[in-house]
Amino acid sequence: MATSYEAVFKVVLGRIKDFNIPLMSDEVIEQDLILLMDSAILNFEFPRMNLKQKDDLTMTFNETLDFDTIQLLGQLTAYEWLSRVVMDIDLLKPSMSPEEFKTWSHGNSLIGLNKVLAFHSKRIADMKRSYSRRDENNKSKLGQLSGGGFQ
Repeated sequence: MATSYEAVFKVVLGRIKDFNIPLMSDEVIEQDLILLMDSAILNFEFPRMNLKQKDDLTMTFNETLDFDTIQLLGQLTAYEWLSRVVMDIDLLKPSMSPEEFKTWSHGNSLIGLNKVLAFHSKRIADMKRSYSRRDENNKSKLGQLSGGGFQ
């Protein structure tokens, strides 16, 4: 049974807070999430199934995604959203002096966002490492990698 994009979108929307979302129509939100998810799919190094085999009209993947794949793809999509937020030029518009970095300012906000982006990047790397060491039944694949010595 094919997996709906909605499963991934629920993970993404549970991880982000965007005050613009309620102002957008459902179609605009879906199209935006599809674009972010497409970018995330490019960063999903070794998925257990082919994530590029999907249908944007019916908003489904051609294969059934397991829980781990949905969670990791959702995290990667949220990371793409966060990257877009950090790269928002409106955060950089005001010119900053060194004194302004001692109190709350747009510059401090940008520094904070970059720290969050770095934390999220490390978390995704940890998730990818864990994902690549388990099969679809949540069993360790280390025995297979070692030639069957560890069961």
